[in-house]
Amino acid sequence: MRAPLHVALYTAVAACAISASALHAQKGKPTYVDLPGRATFRCHTLNPSQLCPIDENAPKDRITGDGLGVYVGGGTDWQSGTGPFLRSDGEFSMSIILGGGRRVMLDFRDWLLPPSPAFHRKDFEVLVLEAFHINTNVIDPRTGDQAALGLRSIPIGATWQSRIKAGWNYAGVLFNLRFNPDGFEGSDYVDVTRYAENAWTIEAMPWYRARMVSPGVAKGKPAPNDEGTYYMPFHIDFTVP
Repeated sequence: MRAPLHVALYTAVAACAISASALHAQKGKPTYVDLPGRATFRCHTLNPSQLCPIDENAPKDRITGDGLGVYVGGGTDWQSGTGPFLRSDGEFSMSIILGGGRRVMLDFRDWLLPPSPAFHRKDFEVLVLEAFHINTNVIDPRTGDQAALGLRSIPIGATWQSRIKAGWNYAGVLFNLRFNPDGFEGSDYVDVTRYAENAWTIEAMPWYRARMVSPGVAKGKPAPNDEGTYYMPFHIDFTVP
């Protein structure tokens, strides 16, 4: 079942990043700082009628770049900078800011479960965003907990799972897209593969599910409001110097 197409241009600043956990210097252990990097989406299209990949038999990416080339990190730290960063805690973080000239597209037409019938705010099918944030939360398969050094913990040639938090502001409401079955039932982890010392891919397969939520209240306390479950495949190549 497909809902009617509605494309919305997002024009507000997102403020949804997970706080970085700075690594403190210890004897015999390195101290890391935020490193600006370079990120490339597998698919580049802001036209919702021009799906990518072009192969009609291939699953279509639902998070895509703007076709203006590589997204390059700028600044000295991920909080005040723009574009992709390898944070001091080893996690991937990418922010697109209003007026920065870059965009991404989110396509929610491939849905599994609709938003809550009781109450929801979603009134869009496709968003072209001028402000957007996304970050990883890599999981160490040996412990099941957050990896101590994020992407840096992954051995070269290995693939580990990761939570994803992506967020944006639409019509004054902060929406989040979550790949995180621990906190958002019905969603899945994504895969992070380290293929060189300073190079990774971050990927959601076509069958991986993501939950969208907005701020809500349950039993008098803040709680996420269900905005639907979606198939949201994407692929990002990420490198740092």
